[in-house]
Amino acid sequence: GIMVGLSPTYITVIVFLALMGIAGGGYHPSSTPLIVGSVSPHQRGQAMGFHAIGGSASYFLSPLIAGAIAVGFGWRASFISLAIPSVIFGIVFHLVLTKRLKSRKAEGTLTGSLGAEAARSGTDRMRRLTALIIMSTANYAILISVVSFIPLYLVDHFGISEGLAASLVAGIYSSGLWASPLGGYLSDRFGRVPVIIIVCLMAGPVIYLLNLVSYGPGMIILLVGIGMVIYLRMPVAEAYVVINAPENHRSTILGIYYF
Repeated sequence: GIMVGLSPTYITVIVFLALMGIAGGGYHPSSTPLIVGSVSPHQRGQAMGFHAIGGSASYFLSPLIAGAIAVGFGWRASFISLAIPSVIFGIVFHLVLTKRLKSRKAEGTLTGSLGAEAARSGTDRMRRLTALIIMSTANYAILISVVSFIPLYLVDHFGISEGLAASLVAGIYSSGLWASPLGGYLSDRFGRVPVIIIVCLMAGPVIYLLNLVSYGPGMIILLVGIGMVIYLRMPVAEAYVVINAPENHRSTILGIYYF
């Protein structure tokens, strides 16, 4: 019933956006255990923080690039222009990472055990893990759902152009360039659970302020703040899930977490 009244073009875009999400869904569940298991216990948070920089950089730059292309050549050109290098890089990364992984396995340098943090009883670990997954995913879902509507809010409420509104979203994702490593560092120093709880409590105020801040520098600062809340939590929660998940179910539980 939702599709009634939509043109075939809109339906096609929605379907292929969903397929794009499905195609990319296997990346995090497989990469996170590999990273966490390859570094020492006191560096896992920082490792996950630096890992998030790559995704943050793409989220930061893509709206700027796509917005510029859309203004000059239309939205179709944005999708086509960004899809081509994505396919090429995907093939290259697959070949390079497969070769490196085989080499490291042969050398025996991958860390098999995640150490003392995973030494709790199975029941206690699963109880803590379930509570964190519910809290972290609920927090992330709320923030991302808000982020999805921010361009519409900027256009309808403040009357700015669509291209500029799309570009301003880059301010949110620019936070990942520094907030993710900072979150990882804080978690290694003060513990993962305290950092996650504090960051989750910050989500409410930053969302509420969207209704109070006028368009200008204050709005840009607030968008960066929303991104900070998202990216401070992300590497910390991912590392916690991997460390506390049963070894033979880590990727499966991460898949559920990201779902």
